[in-house]
Amino acid sequence: NPRWVKQRITRSLIISEENQEMERIMVSSSNIVSVGYDEPSETLEIEFHSGIYQYYNVPISLYDQMMEAPSKGTYFHTYIRNVYPCSRV
Repeated sequence: NPRWVKQRITRSLIISEENQEMERIMVSSSNIVSVGYDEPSETLEIEFHSGIYQYYNVPISLYDQMMEAPSKGTYFHTYIRNVYPCSRV
């Protein structure tokens, strides 16, 4: 979807220098609030209702596929959770 690709390029790959917070895109999901990605560090940041987590060494292809998935939560649980190292932000 070209619309979210443009948003990804202009928003989610930018890290604000003043507060070091990653920009995230709001998503429609029962468990996930927003998702961001930093391409240089391959860091995926996911805001859940319970908190914000960063997942490391995640290829951009997985981020792209997650953003296109009809269920972000199912995609996350299948391909990212318990596969990539993470920490709570």
